[in-house]
Amino acid sequence: MRKKLLSFFCVLALCLGMLPVTALADDTLVATVESGGTTTYYYKGTDTGDGTHIYNDTAAAALQAAWSACAGKTATLTLKQNVELDQSLTVKSGAMTLRMDDGVALSSSVNQSIKITSSGSLDFRSGTINTTGSSAIYSNGSSGKVTLSGGNVISTNTAYGSSCIKMDYGEFHMTAGSVQMTGTNYVGYGVYIATWSKAYISGGEISVTKGYAVYVKGTNAAATLSGGTYSGGTSSISVSNGTVGDLLANGYAYFNSNNEKITDTSGMTLSSPVTVHLDNQVELEIVGHPENCGVWVGNSASFSVGATGSGLTYQWQVSEDGGQSWTNIDGATASQYSITDVTKDLDDNQYRCVVSDSAGNSKISTAATLTVYDYY
Repeated sequence: MRKKLLSFFCVLALCLGMLPVTALADDTLVATVESGGTTTYYYKGTDTGDGTHIYNDTAAAALQAAWSACAGKTATLTLKQNVELDQSLTVKSGAMTLRMDDGVALSSSVNQSIKITSSGSLDFRSGTINTTGSSAIYSNGSSGKVTLSGGNVISTNTAYGSSCIKMDYGEFHMTAGSVQMTGTNYVGYGVYIATWSKAYISGGEISVTKGYAVYVKGTNAAATLSGGTYSGGTSSISVSNGTVGDLLANGYAYFNSNNEKITDTSGMTLSSPVTVHLDNQVELEIVGHPENCGVWVGNSASFSVGATGSGLTYQWQVSEDGGQSWTNIDGATASQYSITDVTKDLDDNQYRCVVSDSAGNSKISTAATLTVYDYY
């Protein structure tokens, strides 16, 4: 009821000239950029704009403008609608977080669709990057960093040697999400770690129809695995120097699809599929559920969950419709979730936590309701 009233008053305000037309014209909104406490909106269209509402002829051009605005900054770019790239996107400096609304995808036939150079940093958190080019994400930045903490990176390229993510230099971190190489004609790579690059993978899923899920090649290339699931048509893990056992973080082991420990890790490849988790896996259990919370407007509210298990990760979710649908809360990845300066519009929201372990098991806590009291 409260959301229906809000929509009614927005329409009424528009009719009275109290709101700009762009406030409701979300079908043309391509992306937003948040940086330094300011949000800028990028649209496709021919309006002249006003400095915080910027227009370009096409969706691809609007995304390019939004991307360029992030250069050298700590910024979050949120893609609001599907976009087909017509040229590569480059992160040369600064720290960019890339998010996409539910169901939104960034598609490309461009080679090296997203490029990390110099000291650029990219954290991909949600949505889908889908490419038919040589790689979806490519890094040759000596101090570059690529983090996959959610979302899906997909390649349907069928050429020999193509990859979803290729690191010639820099660091690759993966904590969640998926990497999928679905081309079937020739050998491809899910994550290719080469030359002077390093990888740290603690979660998520990497799968390749024909080829290698993780390929570590080069004297100075290295990877540390402390989680994740790997499946490759040729092999799940492959190294050109040393053994697959050398890639395991201290206390971790490989397990096959029957969750049986793989004891022989002295070779340079492993068959598929395999999962990495702690050698002595503790069963995942939620032992403390979040409790209902009531606070006054402007105060803080906190929810917490208790769990036992190995290599635990947390993702808090919110429901604004009585538990019928749930949305991940960006950045809420600890056992406790706090809201500062609570507002009245959060009244009756429900919160729960998805707890996962390093073996890929997940359990969901019960939901807790936030009640917000107003002073008048």
